[in-house]
Formats: sequence, structure tokens, C-alpha cells
Amino acid sequence: MGLQNMIATKQCVHLWAKQPKFTAKRGSSTEDFVRFKEYWTQRNAQSALYLMAKSALTTGDGATYWFISESGSLNYKVWSYKDGDMLIPVYKENGIDMQLFIRRYYSLPEGEQNSVDTIDIYSETTYTQLISKGTKWVVSLPERVHGFSQIPVSYHREPDVAWGAGQDLIDKIERLLSDMRESNAYFAFGIMFLSGGDIQVMPPKTSQGKLIISEDSSAKAQLLNQTDLSPALKFEYEQYTKQLYRTTGTVVIDPEILKGGDQSGAYIKNLYNDAIQYAMDAKPRWQPVLEKVVSIVKEALEIEDKNINMRALTVISDPDIYVPMNIAEEIRLVNESFTAGTISLQTASEANFISTPDENERIVQEHQAEEDLKAQQAQDLLEAKTGDAPTNPPQNNIP
Repeated sequence: MGLQNMIATKQCVHLWAKQPKFTAKRGSSTEDFVRFKEYWTQRNAQSALYLMAKSALTTGDGATYWFISESGSLNYKVWSYKDGDMLIPVYKENGIDMQLFIRRYYSLPEGEQNSVDTIDIYSETTYTQLISKGTKWVVSLPERVHGFSQIPVSYHREPDVAWGAGQDLIDKIERLLSDMRESNAYFAFGIMFLSGGDIQVMPPKTSQGKLIISEDSSAKAQLLNQTDLSPALKFEYEQYTKQLYRTTGTVVIDPEILKGGDQSGAYIKNLYNDAIQYAMDAKPRWQPVLEKVVSIVKEALEIEDKNINMRALTVISDPDIYVPMNIAEEIRLVNESFTAGTISLQTASEANFISTPDENERIVQEHQAEEDLKAQQAQDLLEAKTGDAPTNPPQNNIP
């Protein structure tokens, strides 16, 4: 599963290694928007998205269950088929909105010695658990309120695993490598061919001497020559690998390519063009998942902090595709755009890769502090000058 795991990891990294692009709808509270971005990072929502995506890309689907822990903070658990979870979403008539979410798995109830078939059922407001008793399902946990106004599960199903389109090529590569290994094992150390009679076998390698003796004048000893197949096998391997990477949008960069200097962002993006196109094609499938997670995180923040009204905040989200980049060049472009007046200070602070979620507020506060300091210094100078001046300045005696 080496190639399969590599392909799935790279696809997942390009989609979810970076935090999505968040934008607040015009007129929204800046303070609430900054708090949302801080809370997103604080509760590891990005990690949950990544792990759920890794499950979907390797097993076909994945889900994240969100809950308020005993400490009162948002937490999550990723459900995956590889962990024994069968995930069953039940949709409404429109085929988009979820009516119920069912998780089926094996659990070990308290007092039981053997695991039992278990079903968890989540509706928009409640949760209940059933366990199998022979041919019947009985209630293990009575229906209870889960604390959200929506089903607290984000779910996604992929049409195929990450390497699905290239599985036939992977089979060919593995078969080719196996043939190469068998060939090397058979011929790598050479095969001695002996003919004639009265031949004394070569002594063991631990003995002295390397002589083969025969009194037969027609006796022969020679190594069999194997036809060198390495160029043909190498060509076949390279072609299969190249097709596999192109088919699955996988980019594997040899570090030697990037040796010798600071490469431009355009050059790097061109190297990752296949991976970028593959991720761009996947974005529309993942957009509803991201919006669902944003909705859950907003509601959880409102549950934790009663002083915040997240319903009034509209967050526009978009997956931000990750590719290695020249960070210095990207920051320079942002700064030049701000200097040219084509983007605002707020946009520049949000687009800067080393900014914090509240970077714009920090900039505004620093500027305000500088203005206050200048005003105070001017006031102190004016008061100093006023204090040195005579109280009753002399008047001109003009007749």
C-alpha cells in the first residue's frame, strides 16, 4: 500500500493542509469575525477536516462527530470505515439536507464480555443508541438532547479512493518490480556452467584456492551470460510511474530540481500544475463539507461564549489549495499591492502568511497608539512653550 498511501496523503495535503480562506460578509462585526477565526484554530477544526478527508480518500467516506466535552469546550471524533464504523446518512427529499445520521459499529457495553452490534442515531436535536439483542434492536441509551440545533456530524463520500483511477497501473508497477527482483535474485551472483568428466568441485568460499580441476581435456567451466534487461525494465517502470502520477494528479519533486537558488513562485506552481488542477476539480465536492463545519463551529462558539451572537455573522469559506511557495515573494506581492492602493490594509493583513487572525486590529491599535503619542508630545511641547512665555507681555507705547 505504499503508492496508494502516498497518493492519498498528497491529495489530502493539497486540499486541507492550509486553513481555508475566510471572509466576513460586508457589514458583519469585525470583532466577531476575528473571534471566529481564533476559535477555529483553538478547537483544531482544521485537523478534523484533514483527518476526515484522509479517511474519505482512503476508504471512500468519512465523518466527524462534534460534541461539547465535559469541560464545556468543543471537541471532535473522526469516524472511518478503517476503524470499523459504518456511516449511513439519511437525507431529506431534496437529497441535500440531512434528516438523520446513523453510525453502526461494535461496542462493549458495561458489564458485557463480548462486543455487540451498536447503532447511534442523530437527529437535528437528539441522539439515541440501540444495541442488537438477537433478532431485535433495543434501546441502550434513551433519546437525549445533544445540545446543537443541527446534526453535529460533517460527512463526505468520495466517488472513488484517491488512487482508484491508477490502480491498474499500480498493479503493473508492483508486478514489474517483482519480476525485476526475481531476475536479480537468480542472476545477480552469476551461474557457473561446467561440462566434461572427472571435475573436482570448487572449494567452499571459506577455503583457500579458487581452482576447478579435471583430467578431461574437453572439460569446460564458464559463467553463463545474462542478457541485460535493465534498460527495458527501467523504461517500462518510468512510463508506468509517469502515467500513474498524471492519472492521479500526484506530483513528486526531486529535491535536485530545486537546487541552486531561490525559485520563483510561478516556477514552483508550474511544477505542481497537475496537483493544482486535481485539487481544483475536487473543491466543489468538498465545499458543502466545509460550510457544514463552519456552521457547527459558529454554533459551538455561541454555546461556549453566551456574549457572542454568531447568527449575525456570515462567514464565506473557500478551501485554499496548498502548494509549496516562495513566501518572501508572496509577501512582497501583498505589500506592493497595498502600497499601490489596489487592496485595503485589512485585506493585506489577512493575505499575509505570517499574520495572526487579529492582525488588522493590532495594526490599527498600533497606529492609534502612535497618533496618541504624537498628539501627547505636541501637547506637552505647547504647554512647555506656554509656561516659558511671560504672563503679561510688554505693550508698545505708541503715542
